[in-house]
Amino acid sequence: MKLRNLIFLIFSICICCLNAEPRTFEGQIVGKDGDRLKISIDADWAPAVGDLVKVTAIIMGREMNGGSAEVVEVSEDAIWAKITGGNPNVKMLVSISSENPVPLRIDADALFEMAYDDFLKAFREGDKPGDEWPRIDKKSPEWARSAPLIVQAAEKGHARAKYLVAAFYLKEFNENNVRERLALLEDAAKAGIAEAMYELSIIYYIGQHGIKADKAKRDEWMKKAADAGMPLAAYKFYEFLPWDQSDLKNEYLDIAARGGHPRAQYSKGMGYLRKPEDYEKGTFSMQIGMDWLKKAAEQGYATAAVDLGDLHYNGGGYHPMHDETLQIFKNKGEDVSKTERIWQRLKIPRNDREAIKYYQIATESDGGLVDPFARIAMLYSDRSSELYDPKKAFEWYHKGAEKDETDSMIELGYCYARGFGVGKSPEKAYEWISKAYDKAPAYDDSIVAMGYCLLYGVGCEKDYPRAKELFESVVKDEYRRHGMALIHLGDMHRRGLGVPKDLYQSTVYYNWGEKIKASAIFGQKQEYYKSIAFTRNARRLLMGEGMKENNPLGAAWKCQDAYRFNPYNAEAKRYHALALMDKSWGKLAKKNNYHESAVQFLKEAANLGDYLSYYYLGEAHLNGMGVKKDKATAMHYYQLAADRGVNAAIKKLDKLR
Repeated sequence: MKLRNLIFLIFSICICCLNAEPRTFEGQIVGKDGDRLKISIDADWAPAVGDLVKVTAIIMGREMNGGSAEVVEVSEDAIWAKITGGNPNVKMLVSISSENPVPLRIDADALFEMAYDDFLKAFREGDKPGDEWPRIDKKSPEWARSAPLIVQAAEKGHARAKYLVAAFYLKEFNENNVRERLALLEDAAKAGIAEAMYELSIIYYIGQHGIKADKAKRDEWMKKAADAGMPLAAYKFYEFLPWDQSDLKNEYLDIAARGGHPRAQYSKGMGYLRKPEDYEKGTFSMQIGMDWLKKAAEQGYATAAVDLGDLHYNGGGYHPMHDETLQIFKNKGEDVSKTERIWQRLKIPRNDREAIKYYQIATESDGGLVDPFARIAMLYSDRSSELYDPKKAFEWYHKGAEKDETDSMIELGYCYARGFGVGKSPEKAYEWISKAYDKAPAYDDSIVAMGYCLLYGVGCEKDYPRAKELFESVVKDEYRRHGMALIHLGDMHRRGLGVPKDLYQSTVYYNWGEKIKASAIFGQKQEYYKSIAFTRNARRLLMGEGMKENNPLGAAWKCQDAYRFNPYNAEAKRYHALALMDKSWGKLAKKNNYHESAVQFLKEAANLGDYLSYYYLGEAHLNGMGVKKDKATAMHYYQLAADRGVNAAIKKLDKLR
């Protein structure tokens, strides 16, 4: 049986295209070959394979039953049917009722027009032929109805039909007839079908079905597809071109971006955002870069939407690494004052509501590399934001976790561990962090989160050796050290948790934490970690750990560094206050109002949730440091600290009473 008829056999039951209605065909048997009948029917349509044939004979003017048959093959010349009963013979008449007739003598263009709308409906919403990864429902009735008709249109010479048959395997291509598929694509490509040119390029790119990869043919066909106006092909050709052909690369990237390809628009936009030091050369433009990112985001490109959200959240190119960047330029001998002016021009107003808008676009899209749910939650977690709301932060982390987003799982675990936006639950904290670790055991953040649980026994038994092993696995590379892992390792050596107490080694880890590369324009985590590292060193200097004497001035400077990366670092504010209250200042403290400043820092820290600061506010009021002596107010602050479990405050209250 011919391949075409096999296709008819598979699909004919489902064929019901727009112009096809049930109909009855009348014809005559014009030939016989064994148990097969050749039937002549004069119509533009024909019965489908599988339809039943009723045979009659006219004898002496009367219609007599001549047997039955079943349609097994359809062509423009005749229909072949297999005898299933009686003894049909040449010249007998036939009648065939067909629920699903197929077009017979309809030209290629009409066939294609008849089938194409149905064919497009078989694609998932938003996808179409010619997309990079089109999603198709091959079980849909639209696919079943349209596929045989497009095959027929291709056999009649329709160029786009040939492309569809070959690209979407509307016929069964195997190792024996793969050349037929290639021939169909080449015919369509030569007829000017850009998608066929693209498909040919991909075949020569990867090499498949016995066809060897061929770089020259890959580039030849991809360029032709790009020049024919296919944005996807223009972007692929841009990727194929070597970096030393930058002018040509930019030309095709521009073609793809202006043609509406979202990844090209994103790449073009990022080209304007990546090098602020080249602002004077005209290769950096915050506005142009953001405009291109908007075009990509509006098409649902998640990465562009997230980056736009980050730009609005962080205020554009002005970021906490500003001072470090200036120092790098200064070391290169550049004019720092000019660079400072450039940075100021790059600032855009922070707009958290715009950030939320773009993050939400990303939550509705597929394929992003960053967890947009965690980004939204991060904004609701930020005390500097007008949108600060721990409960909403928890809700968004939970939404992301339910979508199987690793970052959201991790942060949801931390929410349960710390009671942020939800009641504390070590068991649930460990549950979510374990899920994240099981899903992404090689991801630095999930490794550190699991180490955190094992270090402090959050929902599980403490396991210092395993925690240390996990932390060390993500700090070996000096160019990619995880900031929080450095903090945890420093704490383990400072406190002697699972390792000998070693203040020198703890300082080494904290110093490394100060030097990790922060995240420049996008993201916040590394700045947060750097702030903690500076705070740990402030504590070390204040307490004189590993030193002959303490250094309150050095501690105060470290706290200021901590604020630069996280202005809401409550612990840094407490240590700053204690540094200003240190007795070593002598008369300088009174002259410079250090104690008054210290009280203010303690109040700010307490408002940020640092409950130990309530205790020190009690001390300030009890001893008259920066405020008038007031035992009642002191006891009020001690009580606030005691209510939150601060043991020193509980003992102080017992003593005062």
